[in-house]
Amino acid sequence: MKRTAAFFLILFFFYGCRKEKSIESGDKNPIFIGTNCRINQVLTVDSLTGIGYEAHNAFFDAAGKPSSTELYDSLSNSVFFGSIFTYRGDTVFLNSGQYFLNDATTGRVKEFKGLLDPTDPLSDTVRMTFNYDASGYLIKREYYFFNIPIPFLRSTYSYSNGNLTRALLENLIPSTEVLVDAAVEYNTTQQANGLMYIFPDGFYTAQYNLSFNFGKRPVNTLKKVSTRLYNGGVITDSLITNYKNYKLSRDNYVLELFAEGDFQDGIGIIDGKTKFNYYCR
Repeated sequence: MKRTAAFFLILFFFYGCRKEKSIESGDKNPIFIGTNCRINQVLTVDSLTGIGYEAHNAFFDAAGKPSSTELYDSLSNSVFFGSIFTYRGDTVFLNSGQYFLNDATTGRVKEFKGLLDPTDPLSDTVRMTFNYDASGYLIKREYYFFNIPIPFLRSTYSYSNGNLTRALLENLIPSTEVLVDAAVEYNTTQQANGLMYIFPDGFYTAQYNLSFNFGKRPVNTLKKVSTRLYNGGVITDSLITNYKNYKLSRDNYVLELFAEGDFQDGIGIIDGKTKFNYYCR
């Protein structure tokens, strides 16, 4: 299984009351998860033993507002990424001076400021803007070096029947060049409620996908993601992942799936046998 730290590919171009619904009760097909529910845990487990490997946990306050997120290594019982959120109006501050700016009307994320290299607190700052269509789907995000008005990267998203079908990340300076091109396929006869966001190029924001509003989510279950990574117009890597063995609740919330193939860094933790738990207001 391949894992690629894809943000290093980008660096190369520029540096040379809370309720939780769970399937752990033994009832693998509960009658209903509920209404107004969202994923608050993505847990990868060993297919044979059920032992957890790693988890993406999102936490919410009594009003349903995101309060923190973490990526947890279940084998070493340690947090390898964590962020506690503080609010000032429509701005949500993360760690290390990073923030999300939300639209006051829709609640959707419209801007993000963070580190170009998330592993280096001294790296340059990148600002990201988010644009949505009239239906509320994310169609474009642009990347800027802070205080420079011209974007150096752009992601564009295409949709069909309520599902994201293509994500294209391009370098814009000094000329347009494809960095990531991903195709996404779905089980069009299998509806999914509250599915997590599927952005194969979401390397900077995947750890926040459970917490914040990036527009409408897919309406069907995920079938296949094919992601091609480029350098100088040449394919340097290809990630292909198939998603199968779904278990759904009676009201079409995904409880469990199996991801077979490569790890998709931009999407986040969906690897091998994966279980989902929900927070409902």
